[in-house]
This record gives sequence, structure tokens and C-alpha cells, in this order.
Amino acid sequence: MRGDRHQFQAIIPVNPQKVAYTGSAAQSSAIQKHCSIIRIFPTTDCYIKISTAGTAATTSDIFCPAGIAEYFELLVDGPYIISAIRDTTSGTLHIVEGA
Repeated sequence: MRGDRHQFQAIIPVNPQKVAYTGSAAQSSAIQKHCSIIRIFPTTDCYIKISTAGTAATTSDIFCPAGIAEYFELLVDGPYIISAIRDTTSGTLHIVEGA
């Protein structure tokens, strides 16, 4: 604790994005090079792919359940592209870059 303030785990949020996904994979804008963590929040069940090459997501990639925020550490300088595809229902993937 610093002084009388409590510490807790958090990110400094920057550059929020919305990616609308359907039965065809959709991609985010490039994630900034200095970004070390991302938070994603899908509105429906979906699959995501995190890559530096902009590879399209498939149903063999990371499953993300609707309504649950997930955090992913980015270990290598990007830029990264996040791709998403629906499981059964189209939706929106909310992405927040963090430092």
C-alpha cells in the first residue's frame, strides 16, 4: 500500500475498439506496438486469433464465452491484429489496449 491508498490490479486503458464479427472473420485495427496487455469482451460466444500477421480467426482458435472479460499479455512487439469469428450468433468484440 502507498500511504492510505489501496493497490489493486488494473490496466491503463487506451484506444478502445469495437469489432463486429459474423460467420466471416473480422479484424481489429493494429494494436499499438508499446501495448503489453489487452482486455477483450465479446457480446456473444466467439473465437479469436491474436497475431502479428493479421491471420483470420477460425473455430479452431481461442474460444471466448459471451459476457466474460479476458486479458491477454502481448510478449513481442507488435503491431498485433485481433481477429474474431462467431460461434453461433454474430456479435461485437470490445478490445481495450493496456499498459
